[in-house]
Amino acid sequence: VYTGTAPGPLVAGTLTNTANVTWTSLPGTNGTGSATPGAAGTATGERTGDGAVNDHFTADSADVEVGQANLVKSVLTPLSRYAVGDVVDYQVVITVPALAQLANADFADILDEGLTYVPTSLGIVYGAGLTSSLAPTDFTRTDDTPVAGQETLELAFGTLANATSGALTATLTYQATVDNILAVQNNAPLDNAVTLDFDPPGGGSTLQLSDGETVTVGEPFLTLNKAITSPTAGLDAGDTVSFEITVGNTGTTTAFEVVLADVLPAGLENVTNLQVTSTTGGAETPTFTNNGSDWTTSGFDLPVGATVTITFDATLATGVIPGQQIQNSVDATFTSQDGATSGERDGSTPGSDQSDDT
Repeated sequence: VYTGTAPGPLVAGTLTNTANVTWTSLPGTNGTGSATPGAAGTATGERTGDGAVNDHFTADSADVEVGQANLVKSVLTPLSRYAVGDVVDYQVVITVPALAQLANADFADILDEGLTYVPTSLGIVYGAGLTSSLAPTDFTRTDDTPVAGQETLELAFGTLANATSGALTATLTYQATVDNILAVQNNAPLDNAVTLDFDPPGGGSTLQLSDGETVTVGEPFLTLNKAITSPTAGLDAGDTVSFEITVGNTGTTTAFEVVLADVLPAGLENVTNLQVTSTTGGAETPTFTNNGSDWTTSGFDLPVGATVTITFDATLATGVIPGQQIQNSVDATFTSQDGATSGERDGSTPGSDQSDDT
């Protein structure tokens, strides 16, 4: 039994170690008592392991697989689109080869502008037999690094040591939130890149492994169509005007807590017959607050592709005059998250609307 050490640095693959054995047919350097007439290996001498007729030799081999450290990042239960305020669940798996020690192992994750690490969300699970000499518990976070808007998460493992004869993994899970900032718009990609630097077990220059993931931003986009469904010519004070409003979502994520509001202009009054006449695509059915001269809906959710249709009547006021044109409009607000969620996008920015990227 003996131990051999392969000089480094090593690359992943198979190392083959072959043992050879030769022997002779007689004792001594030239046969018994060195009295054999011919030289060893000749026709008149003893048989050896030199080849051909001298077949007193054999060999056997054993293979050693040189493992390779690996780094893989993924998104857990990925979504096709991430709304403002959504949480992205990341997983990183670090593989350490059998019996390897990765000294000065430093992990880093650069989150793109528009992603923010959720504090204390980091969890680390080491395979049985894998240890970290520094045993970190959370990231060191640096804002605006390496460039403005990005943030870098760093984790110093010290030495990652695998004491077993098989490869082991350290699994990291953590979260980042999609930020409500101007750079985050519908269909925008949010990238992030991870690296692991370490000193190779066989010596040599520091090695770096890398991987990355991209998520795509989604946003609702509401369409509003308001029409008069009753005759519009020859109207006089006291006549009824019937309206139909259809709101739809042609965006890429659900519009939550949609609220429609309609304030009648001068010349219209007395809202009646206010009702929802149809819903499609899984849209919720709102209720109403009718104040006579204005009305609002309760908040309702509008999935992608869904619509809600509302009808109501209003009366022409006694003060209208022949030829007068009266314009009635409806406004809508909505949010990117369900419920009162910190970091959601809504319509609270003064002067903004869904088409101006604010």
